[in-house]
Amino acid sequence: MTIIIFLSAFYGVFFVRVQLIRYLMSASMLTTGSNKLGIVIYDLLFFPGILIHELAHFFAANFLGVRTGSIEIFPKEIHGEVKLGSVQVGKSDPVRGALIGSSPLLIGTILLVVLLKWRFPFLFTEPLTAAITSISKGIHWPDAFAFYLLFAVSNTMVLSKSDRKELVPAALLVLGISIIAWISKSMVLLDKIAGVMGEVSGALAITFSAVFVLNLILMLPLIVIVKLLERVLRRKITLK
Repeated sequence: MTIIIFLSAFYGVFFVRVQLIRYLMSASMLTTGSNKLGIVIYDLLFFPGILIHELAHFFAANFLGVRTGSIEIFPKEIHGEVKLGSVQVGKSDPVRGALIGSSPLLIGTILLVVLLKWRFPFLFTEPLTAAITSISKGIHWPDAFAFYLLFAVSNTMVLSKSDRKELVPAALLVLGISIIAWISKSMVLLDKIAGVMGEVSGALAITFSAVFVLNLILMLPLIVIVKLLERVLRRKITLK
């Protein structure tokens, strides 16, 4: 059950991210007639997350012995497509390529869990109603900063097309190794692995559920702004 909750919340976070970008671009088009302002706002708003995303690629590549080049952390238009950041990475084998490509997602997930456990540990130990009561008692500036980092990191940890290109062969390799391990190892070891996986999936379910709710709440003012702009300007922007 926790795995289903985790996967639902995980995809929910990225669904909200897509909608957030759409509304940012809509607000930009309504006010300036161009999406460039929306791109700049996105870059400024999520700069910590973009920086972490690109540094994750950079350090993962260097750790795995793959050559790296320049790092871009500001918006850049290439062949009509806007890239918020990039890292030049040399060629490698499928496994290292997959690890480098997925590093922002892995590092981002770890950071989300650490942030929540640091500022809101009761989310992992108390019932939902008690956790909501604890949050409603008051938010201090470290909590607000943690909320901002959760928002910034969760909306920039998504993998680009170039990040995902090595994941399929690596996933097949990991699946093959897992099947061999399952056949060769004892059921006792499998029970221990199942127990660890259960704890991990539980923590991830709580983390991504909390981040999904946070992102949804923070996106609501932007929706209101866009709707007001559409009504005042008597225009409506439809983005594909």
